[in-house]
This record gives sequence, C-alpha cells and structure tokens, in this order.
Amino acid sequence: MLVAGLEVSLGINISLIMILLSVFLLARAGYFAPRTSSAQSTSTVAATTAAVSATSAAAPPGGWLQVAPISVQLGCDGGQQTQFVVLANTGSQDVQWQVVFAVSADQPGVEVSPREGNLRAGTSIVLQIHNTSQSGGQQGTMRFEADTSAAGTPPSLSYASAGCS
Repeated sequence: MLVAGLEVSLGINISLIMILLSVFLLARAGYFAPRTSSAQSTSTVAATTAAVSATSAAAPPGGWLQVAPISVQLGCDGGQQTQFVVLANTGSQDVQWQVVFAVSADQPGVEVSPREGNLRAGTSIVLQIHNTSQSGGQQGTMRFEADTSAAGTPPSLSYASAGCS
C-alpha cells in the first residue's frame, strides 16, 4: 500500500514538473504576451516582426540604443520603396535620439520618419525608411545618436536605394 502511494505521488509530481516546464517554455516563446491594439497596419507589424526576427541576433550590443535590422535594401515599387526598422532603448534611462546621416542631410536618398524623439528605457519604436532617390541609386549609413554619452556607441543602419524616376 505504501509503495502504491509513493508511485502515485511520484507520477503526479513528474506530471506537475512537465506541466510547469511546458508553461515556462511557452512563456519564453511569447505565447502569453499581452495582445495590444495598434494604429499601425498589419503589414507594418508583419514587416517589422520579420525584420527583427531575421536580424536581431546579428545586432552588436554596443550601447543602449539598438537598431534591427542593421541594413535595408530599398526599391521603387510599393513593397520595396518603404522598409521598417525597430529602434530600441535597452538602457536604464530615457534617451533623446536623432538620425545623423554620413552624407549631407539634403542628399541621402532616403527619408526617415520619425527622425528624432524620446525613447523611454526598455521601449522601442518602429521607424519608416522611404526611398527618395530620383535618378541614380544611393547608398549610405545613418547613425542613431543619443543625447547622453552614457548610452554608449550609437548604432548604425546601412542602406542602399534604387533610383526611381
């Protein structure tokens, strides 16, 4: 009788451990993440999610600000003329940031929206990168500079845009 009771108890304990492990793994995978409504279109969210999952592992941990993906290719048609990237503040303080182009701001061949802002600690924002090249294609780099040196090295995003006429 005692052996049977121990066997039942052991079976129940193993089942509970397996259930807890399953819940833990599902939570880590984001299964229980809260659902929030957004003003963004479904395609914007899908494009951003794909971009982050494709390149977030490649982004170097240089400072508080992180950008993903770290490179975009812009074309001329509706699906390729605009790309989306995520700028995240992984630091412990709010950061004022701005986009700084490696070339003259009048000639980058792309438009970024928004170009500056305040990013609270632990949050992120979706940025829109739009191809504005008219004749020849453009390529370059933009940095996301913070207002404080405590934020560390600014992340960079390289881009290449086709000429659209």
